[in-house]
Amino acid sequence: MKHILFALALLGILILTQPSEGVNYFWLTDSECGLPYHPLPGQACVRSRFFGSDTIWGVIRSNDCISSQNVNGLPVFYDCIISSAPSFCGGSPNPPGVFLGCDPVFNAPEIVFPDQAVYLRDEAAMQGHFFSMPGMEWRGELSGNVLNLYYFEEGTLFDSLFLPPFLQINLTGVPAPVVFVDGKLDLEGTVTATGAHLWIGASDDIRLTDNVMLQGTNSVNGALPDAAYEPNGSKLVIVSEGNVVIANTWENGRDNRAQGSDIVITALIFALGNSFTFEQQNDTQELYVSPSFPDERGSIVLTGAITQRNRGFLHRSNNGGTGYNKVFHWDSRMTNWWNGVFSPRYDEDLPDTLYFEDTPVGAVAQDTLTLNSGGAFSGAWTTAPFSTTQFYQYPGPYSVPVSFAPQFVGPAYGTLFFYLDGQYTSVALRGNGLPAGGPQAVETEVYPNPFNATSNLRFVLPEAGHVRAIVYDVLGREVTRLADQAFLAGEHQLSIGAGNWSSGLYFLRIETPGQIQTQKLMLIK
Repeated sequence: MKHILFALALLGILILTQPSEGVNYFWLTDSECGLPYHPLPGQACVRSRFFGSDTIWGVIRSNDCISSQNVNGLPVFYDCIISSAPSFCGGSPNPPGVFLGCDPVFNAPEIVFPDQAVYLRDEAAMQGHFFSMPGMEWRGELSGNVLNLYYFEEGTLFDSLFLPPFLQINLTGVPAPVVFVDGKLDLEGTVTATGAHLWIGASDDIRLTDNVMLQGTNSVNGALPDAAYEPNGSKLVIVSEGNVVIANTWENGRDNRAQGSDIVITALIFALGNSFTFEQQNDTQELYVSPSFPDERGSIVLTGAITQRNRGFLHRSNNGGTGYNKVFHWDSRMTNWWNGVFSPRYDEDLPDTLYFEDTPVGAVAQDTLTLNSGGAFSGAWTTAPFSTTQFYQYPGPYSVPVSFAPQFVGPAYGTLFFYLDGQYTSVALRGNGLPAGGPQAVETEVYPNPFNATSNLRFVLPEAGHVRAIVYDVLGREVTRLADQAFLAGEHQLSIGAGNWSSGLYFLRIETPGQIQTQKLMLIK
């Protein structure tokens, strides 16, 4: 099967990241309506919106309706939006955004948010890592491949100079460590980019007092180091049964960045009880009011994902502006990764995308998704022009047939939905319709990718023709033109020199006779 990506008409930008487990979304909420960290009694929640300054990588999913607003332009969604509501919220513009991944999906089944992280609690207990000490608060400090865990009396200041760790936990152990504390938890630190895995949870709020990140992560744009993409790349999961809170520390930009700092996070974040938010928002009901006006604390540079029951505030208008800018990126390594929060952890990796051969209009292509899970499978359905057969079966393995019948010439995007072991699951479907008797597909390959300074584009033309190959940045601006000329039939190779480019994501658009393809390039310096 040729794994060839075909471009959207608008800038040819296409992101193929799609979650396979129902909770592995870049953004997942039960409600898009939230409250301040310390609300007034009876205070009504406020519905947050996506704005023109928001560029969203990864799938947005909510049980609620989703709002947008045309401020500095429309928000740009590089992947899918899935909502249990019948439409966008009232008051959203028409169109409500720029959709470069797929058309919004509405009336999707609701995802049930658990009140407790039951599976993590149980696994932590089995590992001897479930801790409960009434009247105590907890602190975790990450360093290399070790978690140093402390406890101290609630309401007192923590000082590691006078308090040795209660426990040191090796993050490279097998099974991967799962830690759960009954109470509040402060967390910070840096772990090695490979070999370290940690699930850490708390029954109360988790305060992030400084960076929680993989070593070598770019502190400006959140790009992960090359080592994180190796087979044993490090992963962090942070789970609170209350809030996950950005603490108002000097390290996190307190008092209008008086000491100049952002906070960098590389983790999956779960706030099962309430929200991902920040503390001391300069509300009148709080004891704290910043002496700075405004109180702009910097940026939250997050590469990972956010799951929260209620959408939390990360910026307020108080004090002339209070809170954080958002530099958010979906960690595509987490796609199809069973994270153990909404369901037990599994080792099986589901494909994020099922690709079909180029198919002439009027013909039908067949493919099969194979699942080795032992849980029950049920309720399969797809979006057009793809189709499948609904069935129920237990136990696995399962072979799910999927058909592609293009109705028009050009790229086709769809989704396969099903329930696996009681968990709502989806896999992206991609194909390309060709004219009946149309040209053969052009084979393309970019290697290495991700890359440091130089990469290569290899392509094979079934017949002679004009080839245009252009690299764009994420804003759709042309960066370089690799080719714009005629080529003979056969194999060709072009060099991609990125010595003067900034680290980040780029898109290579390749136009050949009768076809347009797009390759995603990841430059990491």
